[in-house]
Amino acid sequence: MNKIFKISAMLFAGMLAFAACQKEPVLKLTDVGPEMTVSSYTESTYMGADIKFSVNLSDKDFALSTLKASLLYGDEKVSEVTIRTKENGVYEDKIHAPLLKKIPNGNASLVFTSQNVGMGITSDTVSVALKRPDFPELTFKAKSGQTYKMQKGEGYVYTATGDFPSDMQGLIETPAFDGQAITIGWTGSELSELNGNPIPFSATLAGEYT
Repeated sequence: MNKIFKISAMLFAGMLAFAACQKEPVLKLTDVGPEMTVSSYTESTYMGADIKFSVNLSDKDFALSTLKASLLYGDEKVSEVTIRTKENGVYEDKIHAPLLKKIPNGNASLVFTSQNVGMGITSDTVSVALKRPDFPELTFKAKSGQTYKMQKGEGYVYTATGDFPSDMQGLIETPAFDGQAITIGWTGSELSELNGNPIPFSATLAGEYT
């Protein structure tokens, strides 16, 4: 029994010594990001549509980590998507160009940022021409299930006249363009395509009004 105990103690001591000799893993860092090429992207479209893109990534020294695409109106970031990247190759996705209030026609900046596991970063920026859509009409979809056509007036003013209750709530939908339609809701203070809450309209009395 003493021999067995001594052998076990020696084995245990040897394991502790072996563990003590093991070095702590060191995180290898780099200031060199992946090789990145923006293969293609939607160069011009409407606000409210999606911008498609394709990016080629490779890194011979580090595993890939992420690819981010950020859309900026001026200096303001309005949309972003993040893709997990593991292997060298082509990554395709899309990013939404929101329809926002008082944004003039012009160029937006589409910024691509790729990173490897060594924290190395590569960035590239391209320009996307955006135009505000000018729809011939809109559709008001009431909570009751009824729909009403809103006719275009001057500028971006749309109206519908009908026999309405004093409290009228619903969403506004645009005609489809680039294969998609925009649904416009209410933030609590203004219209927005980024919010799906019903828009409140009201009149003093029920009846015909615009």
